[in-house]
Amino acid sequence: MAGGVEVRGKRVRVYFRLEGALHREPLDLEPTPANIAYAEHMVGMVRQEIRAGTFDYARHFPKS
Repeated sequence: MAGGVEVRGKRVRVYFRLEGALHREPLDLEPTPANIAYAEHMVGMVRQEIRAGTFDYARHFPKS
């Protein structure tokens, strides 16, 4: 798995740094190869948006 994605029990979780703080967000996904690939893509998008200054936490993680 790529950095930024981890399996916790029966769920997939993404993690990333925002303004120096580590954020971990569980996804409502079983840890299948396809879902892990989706999470890797998602965390890549999140990191890109953070670098670009366009990241909207509520859009990506509305339940958080």
